[in-house]
Amino acid sequence: MAEQRYCVEYAKRGTAGCKKCKDKIMKGLVRVGKIVPNPFSESAGEMKEWYHLKCIFEKLERARATTKKINDITELEGWEELQDEDKELINKHVSELAAKANASPKKKAQAKLNNSGQLSAPLSDPTVNAPRKFSGFTATKAGSSSSSPGPSPAKPTQGSALSAQLCDPNHKDCLLREFRKLCALVAEKSSYNAKTEIIRDFLTKGSGGDKFRGDLYLTVKLLLPGVVKNVYNLNDKQIVKLFSRILNCSQDEMVQDLEQGDVSETVRMFFEDGKSFPPAAKSLLTVQEVDASLSRLSQLSNKAAFQDAQVGLFVFDCIYFNGVSLMDKPLCERRKFLHDNMKEVPNRILFSEMKHVTRAADLAEMITRVIREGLEGLVLKDIKGYYEPGKRHWLKVKKDYLNEGAMADTADLVVLGAFYGKGSNGGIMSSFLMGCYDPESKKWCTVTKCSGGYDDATLARLQKDLDVIKIGKDPSKIPGWLKIVKNYYPDFIIRDPEKAPVPPLTFSSSRSCIVFQRRTVILR
Repeated sequence: MAEQRYCVEYAKRGTAGCKKCKDKIMKGLVRVGKIVPNPFSESAGEMKEWYHLKCIFEKLERARATTKKINDITELEGWEELQDEDKELINKHVSELAAKANASPKKKAQAKLNNSGQLSAPLSDPTVNAPRKFSGFTATKAGSSSSSPGPSPAKPTQGSALSAQLCDPNHKDCLLREFRKLCALVAEKSSYNAKTEIIRDFLTKGSGGDKFRGDLYLTVKLLLPGVVKNVYNLNDKQIVKLFSRILNCSQDEMVQDLEQGDVSETVRMFFEDGKSFPPAAKSLLTVQEVDASLSRLSQLSNKAAFQDAQVGLFVFDCIYFNGVSLMDKPLCERRKFLHDNMKEVPNRILFSEMKHVTRAADLAEMITRVIREGLEGLVLKDIKGYYEPGKRHWLKVKKDYLNEGAMADTADLVVLGAFYGKGSNGGIMSSFLMGCYDPESKKWCTVTKCSGGYDDATLARLQKDLDVIKIGKDPSKIPGWLKIVKNYYPDFIIRDPEKAPVPPLTFSSSRSCIVFQRRTVILR
């Protein structure tokens, strides 16, 4: 993996500013440079970010544990040209940095940003309300005094309250439909000036062209979703599960359609085809209703759902009963003995599900069903097998075990683009967009994003061998021959796909990010 590089020298002209404190580095002072990729170069060149000597070590002191530190003066390119007193000063900073890194850090509680965009004071004990595994959503009863892991409703700020008073909630400017039109117009423009002009016109003239009568604060808040951080995370299968209940349709059919890769398309299709809630001809949702719904969603948790939960025991075998060992009995007899001597208690004590399989097709169908339902896998046992402690006669079948978690064969795909890496691979191309030619659409279509499985030598060679053009994920620079979804716009595009390398790849569903598109090659 590529390591972060640093250099050191005396400031030559005194015009460069420190990246941390923003002050100019005076001529003749020692300055340390962090060598980073040049974002303004199409050939993926390098540039230097300059720091005062004190500033760079203060920055490294607060850096993540995975960030490459300066552990020795010899790691600074050009250190030989320094005077002895400056070398001693750098060694002193290096020693202090190492001492602080080895010291036991104190736990600090982090301030949180509430829904109104204000910082709330941290708790005295950082372990209180620590993040928990999120697996479902249940609304807390109104008026409940119990603490909830979700954020409390935010009080409106003075600016938001004033903006809400000045707006006309029944006006067209408050409709979500108009906000979506604004977003679509902004997305069509590649120029930042053009985007700014569109937003300015809407916020000053509104949809009618005379005056904006919507909620200014809320509109800007939705345009800048990162300013106020609300957490309402739902994975695709949770969304399908919830909407299958709402739309009164088959969850299995929705899960099967979800294999096409786009949960929004799945929900849209079943909503339009459903009869329980016929879609309106024109949406009348307002941005206020959408924001209230998202705020409500951010306050839901699964804590209340498990308050009355009962533990269930699933029994699958019996090897010892009333002082008699059953280990010398085959599984079929042990299972029969279990059913003869145990009575099920609904929702408390149950027999584990068991099915006698004699055909390979039935086994393949069961494995497919288990994977589709998101279960862990199957355990295969010999119906006439004995229980032998310490022996491994059972066969576990999981999704990751099939063909070592990979496809049965390799796929010959072309490198169509590349992405900058993260962490130790920052500044170099470490993830690659793979695809193939679709003769039906006469375009090159993306199939997967490959981000692992190669050694450092191969990664270094690819930096030189790939003939790429830097586009910086700019949609206006996506060539017409490439068919790609917006979420996977790369940092680099291959110059000529006809001359791109074709590495044989084996894809693992747990390691690759397969992009499913309509009328495109689909990996299953």
